Amino acid sequence: MNEYPEDEYFQDRPSSMAHRRRDHRKLTESGDDSSNAISSLELRTSFSLEFFLSCLLIGLLAGVGILLDSPIILLLSAALTPIMFPLTRLALAVVIGSFGLFFQSLVGFLIGAAFIFGFGAGIGSLSRVWRGLSISQALTHAHLTIPGILILSLAVIWMCVSITRSDNKPIIPGILIAYLVALPLSVTGYGLGRGEVVLWPDGLFVFGVYLSWSILVGYFTLVFSGVRPKPYGTWNSFKSIFLLIIICGLVAGSGFMTIQKWQMIPLKIVTPTRTPNFTLPPTKTPTPITPTHTPTETPVPTSTFTPTFTPSITPTTFYVLVNTESGALIRSEPSTDARVITSAMIGTQLRVMDQMTDEKGTVWAHVVVMRNGVEGWIVIRFTATLTPNP
Repeated sequence: MNEYPEDEYFQDRPSSMAHRRRDHRKLTESGDDSSNAISSLELRTSFSLEFFLSCLLIGLLAGVGILLDSPIILLLSAALTPIMFPLTRLALAVVIGSFGLFFQSLVGFLIGAAFIFGFGAGIGSLSRVWRGLSISQALTHAHLTIPGILILSLAVIWMCVSITRSDNKPIIPGILIAYLVALPLSVTGYGLGRGEVVLWPDGLFVFGVYLSWSILVGYFTLVFSGVRPKPYGTWNSFKSIFLLIIICGLVAGSGFMTIQKWQMIPLKIVTPTRTPNFTLPPTKTPTPITPTHTPTETPVPTSTFTPTFTPSITPTTFYVLVNTESGALIRSEPSTDARVITSAMIGTQLRVMDQMTDEKGTVWAHVVVMRNGVEGWIVIRFTATLTPNP
């Protein structure tokens, strides 16, 4: 039997579910309630040992997944470590205009990011001995995509709304954020350790875009959810706007650097084929000239010969397009163990040189990337032919 009277026992409880929902929505009904709500939100999004252990596990599994070129392991690394709530803490710091909370949260988040980067770099260094299967999955996560930005935005909105409405930690948005934000950072470390110049700068730019964009989306989500301290002074507003400008600058700067890495797709209609058809232009057929004898007054006749033309064959300049969804690698030598010079996205136009070779059953072509003049070797089955240049 309860020792409290019934009316006293229920006096602090919401009278209805509607009342409870209104209490959750009105996080800033009064100054004290606002401070308590923000303090509670700050506490729920604080850094913990679980977050740093999660970053270690992401770095390990993601590095192994990149080495083995396994999308299943990469997805598993995010699914087992959905602890990305400190991103909401960074957005909260921008909302309330707290420099101290922002930089404290940023340092903590970057420490966790350093774990992910370090494991990726270590496994990338080991791959110098055993180069693994391929880096197609790494290339996928080293490129910025519009669907990735949209999914990340929805995940951040879902997380911020859920964490302000209840004490439960949403798992699914945490998995999506970990997959999109953490994997490009692991690719960055892997590319630096392996020495793949097509991975580590690109992955770092993508990580910068996704991280900055997550904070920006989280800021507006928290504001529209009612997370705003009252009273909200002019100085706090100034600091909040200043931090918001910094975040927007990071989004614009890292996004600009990422776009510089994109390759232009030529506006040509092509018919994909697997084997390029090399054709030779028509050549002149030399006509032999019969020597003629010219009689002279001297007793010995002299003969005048006209030199004949020597036929020469000039190969036609031949162009191909990269014809694989995940792009193709341009290597320094016709071998899968050769150093990667650059990557070519689908639609990249290449000029085929006069050399082709068969290496262990794989036909390689010596090409030049038309966009930047980089010269190297590509597997010919990854290309589609274009009409020869007239």
